Amino acid sequence: MKFWELISAFREFENTVGEILSAPTWRQPFGAWYAEKNELIRNQDRAKLDSKVPEALVLQVAAAIGDQLVFYLEGSWLRTRAISGNYQRLSALDVVTRFGGAVIEEVGEYGSAKVKT
Repeated sequence: MKFWELISAFREFENTVGEILSAPTWRQPFGAWYAEKNELIRNQDRAKLDSKVPEALVLQVAAAIGDQLVFYLEGSWLRTRAISGNYQRLSALDVVTRFGGAVIEEVGEYGSAKVKT
């Protein structure tokens, strides 16, 4: 997952992400970048925005969010809401573990994403 995807995927949880990124483990460079995220986005600083973040960081953020962010897996489609009665409800941590963090950003942007089940 890239830094910009982390920011976008968990944009509704700025306090949680900010708290995690302020911890000594993640403060450099990600916490510093997060503090200036608006400027990075405005200037399109691709070197920082496109930097890969450690999987451990993505897992920690997803675990901290818990069931505040849920998804629905219907066949091979992951969605922000259930369409049929035949779905599996997944937490953000479930999604990151099964499909990777980048899919959360995609589902947030488009409402759904095709995943390999």
